[in-house]
Amino acid sequence: MTKKNQAGGSTIATLFLLIMVALALTLAIKILPKYMDNNSINSVINAMVEDSQVTSYTDDQIFTKIQSRLIINNIRDFKNESIKIKRDNGLLTIDADYEVRENIFKNVDVVVSFTNHAETPLKDN
Repeated sequence: MTKKNQAGGSTIATLFLLIMVALALTLAIKILPKYMDNNSINSVINAMVEDSQVTSYTDDQIFTKIQSRLIINNIRDFKNESIKIKRDNGLLTIDADYEVRENIFKNVDVVVSFTNHAETPLKDN
């Protein structure tokens, strides 16, 4: 009767697996908060167009209200230059398109692009 030995993962395979798990955890820790911030930004923009008086606000008032709501949601590094407001074809459109660059390690960065869009009909005065 021959005895068969079980063989486990080799040292190199185990090390490779640990490196992959560490890389996945690093990416998750660094990138997931950016997606959560974008979710808050999208909520703020959608809440703005649901405001019944938003069509009577000037662009500066809209910027100010969006910025104050972002500060309340602890989004402090978002720039107003990313927000575009248009009044065209009977619609008020608010777009927030931006990119976030996150350093992973040394000279390796990840760039994540976000596109947020909300619109509401303009009221006739």
